[in-house]
Amino acid sequence: MIVSLACLYNLWVIIYRFAFREIDASTILVWFCLDYFADFLYLMDILVHFRTGYLEDGVLQTDAVKLRQHYMNSTTFYIDCLCLLPLDFLYLSIGFNSILRLSRLIKMYRFWAFMDRTERHTNYPNFVRSSYLIHTLLVVFHWNGCVFHLVLKNDGFGSKNWVYSESQSNEGPDHVKAYLQSYYWCTLALTTIGDLPRPRSKPEYLFVIFQMQLYIFIFCSIFGCCKSGLIDECGQARYHPYKDKTNCLRCYFEQKSM
Repeated sequence: MIVSLACLYNLWVIIYRFAFREIDASTILVWFCLDYFADFLYLMDILVHFRTGYLEDGVLQTDAVKLRQHYMNSTTFYIDCLCLLPLDFLYLSIGFNSILRLSRLIKMYRFWAFMDRTERHTNYPNFVRSSYLIHTLLVVFHWNGCVFHLVLKNDGFGSKNWVYSESQSNEGPDHVKAYLQSYYWCTLALTTIGDLPRPRSKPEYLFVIFQMQLYIFIFCSIFGCCKSGLIDECGQARYHPYKDKTNCLRCYFEQKSM
């Protein structure tokens, strides 16, 4: 779970910093502490994997040498090493650029594995599925808003006033308001609520088309998750009257060594 939190930190923070507010002198201490604490958790996860047992022909292996060799010969080891590529040293030559930490997202397989185990072992699998679905939607909106901000900024941010202009305050650009505006407009686009200005340039048309196609994918995903959850509930409801009888038969067979 701790490694999953580090994965989620990178998933949310990297794209936000790259799109809205890169590391500067006023935030370098906070971001560096958080970034390298997450990297430390990644490194500890590798060390734990060296001592993680595995099944071989149905027998749990606990020998330290075999565990180390099994992990180092697996694809997981190379993926974990790839996640920790020290591209941060490029900060010294090109300046702060959070996109260099994008390789940390390869570790997301640990979060997906954690959610899969949680769903299989919890007494409330539907709650876990719903929470995972909501979080996925929030991540999609978050990344979509950040990419939208990057596209508008590179296309002449606020020059055409297509959706909104860059927010300013007495102390400089208001990054929080700019993020909320991007999130707001992308939510309108993805949910097809409407109230979006008509696009005028090619990048604007491409953005709107992409939003509509992404909305179809999101709608199908939500519908599929709800349908599978409903089918599972109905199946369990039909199976429940026979569950007690099946358990009694199993106990009887075990007592009689059958």
